[in-house]
Amino acid sequence: MVGNCKWKTALELLGRLRWLGMTLQRAAPFEYSIGNVIRRIMLIVREEYAGLLDAKGPEGPSLGDVLRGGDEEVAMDVALGPELLHNVMEQIVELYGDAQNAVESSASQARQHVNENDGVMTVGNSDEVYEFLKQVPKKNVEIIVVETAPSLEGHELAARLLSSGRGVVGVPESSVFALMSRVHKVILPAHAVLADGSLLTSASAFVAALAAKHASVQVLCLASLYQLC
Repeated sequence: MVGNCKWKTALELLGRLRWLGMTLQRAAPFEYSIGNVIRRIMLIVREEYAGLLDAKGPEGPSLGDVLRGGDEEVAMDVALGPELLHNVMEQIVELYGDAQNAVESSASQARQHVNENDGVMTVGNSDEVYEFLKQVPKKNVEIIVVETAPSLEGHELAARLLSSGRGVVGVPESSVFALMSRVHKVILPAHAVLADGSLLTSASAFVAALAAKHASVQVLCLASLYQLC
């Protein structure tokens, strides 16, 4: 969108990004990360525009007007040419790189949270959780995967872990409470993290979290920055 569409001013670009965000969210209303990423890119446009405008001198709108975004029609109608495009594309590439490295970043911290002889429970099927569990110590670490009926996503995660050489125990939701005494950490994936700290994730995660709270077991959630709402 930013590199392929024709636009002359930051105001036009913001309008196109806003339209793209609304279109994608209507198509996938429960994919909250879409709105997060679009808003982040719009913030990048405003910041880069403000920086270029400030570097060009006092003519035109003030830096505060641009960042507040109150009167965009007045504040962002100055054409800054390819400079703005270049700066915005650099920031988007950096944002994309951060999103791509998020899984590796969380997986690299696995040994800081899971020790030898620990029991770990997780639910569903998540790339973040899979990579995280691949990095935990292999010595006497028991991995319990809740099957997450009726979708049985837990079976898929268990199969992936078994193929990577990890021992896995698959259990139904009805066994979560009974097995929590053997667990030291509960690892949960997150589709989104809402502003009040709640998670949008598998329904089975609620069962695991309640059992963990009752047994005073630590709960870890693996989420990337773009999943914060």
